[in-house]
Amino acid sequence: MRMAVLFLTLSALVAAASQTATLVGAVYDLAGDPIPEASVELYLAVDLEEEEEEKERPLSLGDRPWLFVDEPLYRTMSDEDGLYRIEGIIPGTYDTVCHGDYLESCYNLDIRLAAGEERHLNFALRELIYEVEKPNLYLYPETQTEITVRLEFPAGGGVTVSEPTYGDGWTVNVTSDGRIDGEYDYLFYEATVPPEWQFERAWVVQKRQVETFFRENLADHGFNDREIADFVEYWVPRLADFPFYVIYPQYTKEIEPLIRLIIEPEPDSLLRLYYAISGVDFVERYVPEPEPRSFPREGFTVVEWGVILEEFTSLLH
Repeated sequence: MRMAVLFLTLSALVAAASQTATLVGAVYDLAGDPIPEASVELYLAVDLEEEEEEKERPLSLGDRPWLFVDEPLYRTMSDEDGLYRIEGIIPGTYDTVCHGDYLESCYNLDIRLAAGEERHLNFALRELIYEVEKPNLYLYPETQTEITVRLEFPAGGGVTVSEPTYGDGWTVNVTSDGRIDGEYDYLFYEATVPPEWQFERAWVVQKRQVETFFRENLADHGFNDREIADFVEYWVPRLADFPFYVIYPQYTKEIEPLIRLIIEPEPDSLLRLYYAISGVDFVERYVPEPEPRSFPREGFTVVEWGVILEEFTSLLH
């Protein structure tokens, strides 16, 4: 009798398993190394009304920022070998997403799972990199001085463009009014770094107030008229596409772990300020405002501004 009950139980389990699907696979980086603790999630498929070949391609994070608005129906994490397995999936059509810390999410749309099927689906995730755009580095020695400036990237990334050419660093001759090699008013570069910025405190600014905000905010921090004019001339025309801009300040403590500045001789005063800026259609929650940090310009002074421009369209994160 006991054997008969066991047989019936096993039969029921087999029958139940045959009515569901299983999704298995691996998560790895572009070098083929496994990624542990990546989240693999399944959602009910969204009808995008696109061509079939367009639906089948993997999407990057920026392609469908609005796609997954509900909680996933199924979720698991990859193990230490980057492997994952989701069992007991009700047959149907699903959209899948895989993501991990500081990694660009990968999507696969319209995955059709049949009863009893075990589908293999792998995900290749690339490192999520932010571009720091147009940092301007101003140097003001007390007398004409030869100055060496080097940049280090402890968390990864590096210089993408520069003027004058960065090479292994800049060694330049600078006058007390900040003129560099008789040709430049500042050292310019752009760089890629991991997205390890602060997004807890910010100013929310209406589009029509963007120029006024930056003029006042930069002045409050201690930038002079020429430095402010350079910022406004370049950035204000680029911030005209959204009703609101959320502006997160990044100070030396946030910048140095990502872009380390080494200057010889060492400056007496150093101000580094980046703005991480998100354009949004509306603001759905209150964001605590930071207090501008005043900066005294004493002795050999170095100041720098830059921007991390994020591509968001509706919500604060």
